[in-house]
Amino acid sequence: MTAPSAPGPHEAPRLSSRQQRILAGIEGDLTATDPALAHTMTWPAGIRGWWPISLAQSGSLVIGLLVLMIAAVLLPASWWALLAALTVLLVIPWMLLCTVERHNKHR
Repeated sequence: MTAPSAPGPHEAPRLSSRQQRILAGIEGDLTATDPALAHTMTWPAGIRGWWPISLAQSGSLVIGLLVLMIAAVLLPASWWALLAALTVLLVIPWMLLCTVERHNKHR
């Protein structure tokens, strides 16, 4: 039989049952006082906030981009620069607006 190994440099040490109870109490208090922050904290750090728009808005974006791609295929190449400019002028402000709305909703 081998003894349990000590946590490595990138591993968190295990919490005792007392520490787990204290942590659960802190989490409960946080959830009760600030649910928006508690929701934000439940996402893993690498995922939290990486996509600035909601899922429904993402669907609209994908549909809009598909329409623009189909238009690019159907239009002659001489129109592609105009289509690219139109895409940039429509999509970037739209994404910024969605980001601001989502940020204001979580306040």
